[in-house]
Amino acid sequence: MPAPSYKLLAYLAGLNVSRAFALEPGRRYLLGSAEMEPDMLVFPGDRSLSRRQAWLEISGNKLRVERHALASQKLNADEAAAVLELHPGESFTAGKTVFRFLAEADVEPLPDRTYVFSSSAMTFATASHEFRSFITIIEKMPGLMKINESPADFLLALCRTLQAHIPGLHVSAWTIEAGDDAVYPSPIPAAESIEHNNAAEHQKPSRHLLQQALCAQGDECAVSVWHAGEREGVPPGRESLIFSGAQWAMCIAIALAERENFALYATGAHALPGDQINEVQRLFAALGAIAKQHLLAARARERLGQIGQFFSPALRKILFEDLVRADQALQPVEEEAVVCFFDLRGSSLLAEGRDVYAGQNAARQHFALLESILGNAANVIFETGGIVIDFQGDGILACWGVPPGREGAPEHPVEQALLAARQIVELMAEYDWPAIVTESGAAQRCGAGITCGKVLAGLFTAQGQNHTRLSKYAVIGRAVNQAARLEALTKKLGVPILVDGNVARQADNKKFLLRRICNLQPAGMHEVLAVHELVVSPQAGGTGIDENGIALYAAALAHFEHGDFAAAGMALREAPQDAVGRFLEAQITQQFKARPSPTWDGVINFSI
Repeated sequence: MPAPSYKLLAYLAGLNVSRAFALEPGRRYLLGSAEMEPDMLVFPGDRSLSRRQAWLEISGNKLRVERHALASQKLNADEAAAVLELHPGESFTAGKTVFRFLAEADVEPLPDRTYVFSSSAMTFATASHEFRSFITIIEKMPGLMKINESPADFLLALCRTLQAHIPGLHVSAWTIEAGDDAVYPSPIPAAESIEHNNAAEHQKPSRHLLQQALCAQGDECAVSVWHAGEREGVPPGRESLIFSGAQWAMCIAIALAERENFALYATGAHALPGDQINEVQRLFAALGAIAKQHLLAARARERLGQIGQFFSPALRKILFEDLVRADQALQPVEEEAVVCFFDLRGSSLLAEGRDVYAGQNAARQHFALLESILGNAANVIFETGGIVIDFQGDGILACWGVPPGREGAPEHPVEQALLAARQIVELMAEYDWPAIVTESGAAQRCGAGITCGKVLAGLFTAQGQNHTRLSKYAVIGRAVNQAARLEALTKKLGVPILVDGNVARQADNKKFLLRRICNLQPAGMHEVLAVHELVVSPQAGGTGIDENGIALYAAALAHFEHGDFAAAGMALREAPQDAVGRFLEAQITQQFKARPSPTWDGVINFSI
């Protein structure tokens, strides 16, 4: 049996920048990003890789990786990982590069074998005049990319170009739905309208070849191959899966995301010698790699245009510079997050007062003011590590703690959210925005509700057939609803910022002054919330209460929650007479008159 040969495949995930190194047992190799010593393994594609990164040596059937003493980059991002031992098929990382250890036996190719190639396959030179057409097609790719943004349009244009330049070729484009143990191809609309220049009928491709290409390991472009010379090796019953009359068939899998898979399926009417079929394989792999990068870049541009405005410039750079990392970060997850709903007071009244409907100039002025306020509020959110989920009229829904696991995420999202809310409320005092007297009797310019809890967060995409219509980063869950309820309660309680008990428990009391107002069941909710005020100055619309005032209020609240309403009223007279005090006084009077049952639990119920 032939002795196995070994390779080290180095690639930058998502960029198809790769290089393969042959490894021989018994030799010691130095790996790095620059040729500092003779016979080094050099991968210059990653600037973050150390010039002298690691020593490599094959021992038995394993690869020993030893971090170089001068290396600044860690192995597997682990400071303690000084030495690794890899079996064939396993990988390690250094800098932004993934290194995969491969062992391949020099055996004859099998029918329906899957070949995986990196984009470096483009660089090989072929002297075969029969395949100059492929080079012409590759040269035409930039033009196709400019005029065809959607995956469907681009792949159809590519099919037409291939068939126009290569006699005897039948090629079609497909979307692929992957099941647990099978794949289900569907022709891209208008595929039937492509004029074929051979006699092959338009029919479904070999699911076997599709599955082989789609399930190939790794991030590179995969090409599954069959040719008539291997017909004897095709398992019984599988012959029908190959195009009738075809001499060879190839499938290029283009996987853009977990649920977004495409394939180009090509068959040829002319037989090809073994060396030429290998050339075609490599050229198709190069073509597939280019097509995949175009589609990924187009999708990133579309996504950046649709949701990029909701992320800070720093986060946009992190999320959209690396397409693979962006996909991972934006995947739907259940995560604990801090949610803030912010809303302006009296926007409609102000618009009517300025008679914005009387002329375009007044309307523009009103919108310019709104844009300035909401734009500066969004900047505060970005600066504190948050993201804007949505602009809702004259309000903002923001989050901290998602997307999860990203670089630059705030270590203490609760404190960052509290800081942002306080800064936004204080910022409102600088604008020519009138304070509106709410039902509590307090004058307010804005309100904010902040909660902390589990949410479903991720990229939500409304898809039409074979193309993306709209993408949006969304958060869904009880915490989102509760934040909106708390914001609405700021009008009734007379303070600009309300937070729930989860937020209050995680807040640093040295940085933020909080007062528990009551336990309350909001209208339309079954849950009881521990409602707290984030204290801000009277100039910003807050109560400005101090720690002594909070203690006096807490004493009155304790009597109230125990059902001793007379004692609660007496204690409340010692506390500051602010909007919150007046609210509790009204509740004491109401409960005293109602004579609550012995089952009184101290919860103020707004749901009835």
